[in-house]
Amino acid sequence: MSGRDPEASEPLTTDELQAVLAAADSLVARIRSGRETGSPVVRDPHFLGRVVRVMAYTGCHASVLPELTSKRLRLTRRGGRDLLFLTWRRRKTRRAIRLPVSTKLLPWLPGFLDQVKPRHRSRYNQLLSLVEEETARRGRRIKLNPARFRHTCMVLLHREFGLSLPDVARLAGTTQQTLETYVRRPSDVLAEELQSKGW
Repeated sequence: MSGRDPEASEPLTTDELQAVLAAADSLVARIRSGRETGSPVVRDPHFLGRVVRVMAYTGCHASVLPELTSKRLRLTRRGGRDLLFLTWRRRKTRRAIRLPVSTKLLPWLPGFLDQVKPRHRSRYNQLLSLVEEETARRGRRIKLNPARFRHTCMVLLHREFGLSLPDVARLAGTTQQTLETYVRRPSDVLAEELQSKGW
């Protein structure tokens, strides 16, 4: 039997994501103010909430976050509207990703991308552990890791914004077969839905 925890790769439900965002927003991160060793540590009250939002609404893995700057934002004009895209290469497949930026991120994303961020994936795992602990302290036990946010992003694009599975797979740089495993709703959720409709 594998040591993998199936919950750790399940997409977050909308309710779980809101609980995680609230917990992240309540925490103040301590991060270095410069890239050099010995740079002063500063307290950033927005950092954790923004890290979680960037991962949840872009599907970007924590290992890519340190490389992202506002130079990765591309503005396109289509049909009289400006569309902003975030571009990067997915580490696992080296596929180019070009995802429209959610309006939830627009006001602060360029500044966040240009600020000094932790360079190592392990630091993001530590930060997510803090968010996980705070979420548990608030009464919700929700396991967090970077992959879970990526899967959440794909499900949000499909379920809440109505994109087809092939379109989401193309945007996220994955296969439709992989995506189908994440959008499949658990049987207990289906049972609750049936009960609520009088089954």
